[in-house]
Amino acid sequence: MKSTKNTSKLNKTSLKYNPLVSIIMPVYNSEPFLRQAIDSVLVQSYPNIELICIDDASTDGSLSILNRYKRLFPKKVRVLKNKNNLGVSASSNYGISKAKGLLIGRFDSDDIMPLHRIKKQVKYLQNHKNVVVVGGQVELIDLSND
Repeated sequence: MKSTKNTSKLNKTSLKYNPLVSIIMPVYNSEPFLRQAIDSVLVQSYPNIELICIDDASTDGSLSILNRYKRLFPKKVRVLKNKNNLGVSASSNYGISKAKGLLIGRFDSDDIMPLHRIKKQVKYLQNHKNVVVVGGQVELIDLSND
């Protein structure tokens, strides 16, 4: 997670409360993992989030899944679509350009977000004013969740 391009907005007062966190998730042919990934974001213990999903010209059912979540959670989920496959970096940058949050979090469409990730990262940034980027560790799993 990092501060947005308007770092002048990021001050003691703005982080004291619950700033909006924009979670940027590029998606390319992630149908087998996508529901679980999105669900793990939507159940975060930190409530003030928006999930920006960028479909990178998927050829599987990913876009249909994204649009369903957008209909079910119109205040939390936004869906953007690339006409052509641009790759993860360009898709992430596109999502960041559309973000409304004071803070930005990156997330892959085949990952599962730990329940308290955003809450812990926001709290860390609130308590360490000189820090502008935080990250996390991974736990590898396979299709059978092993």
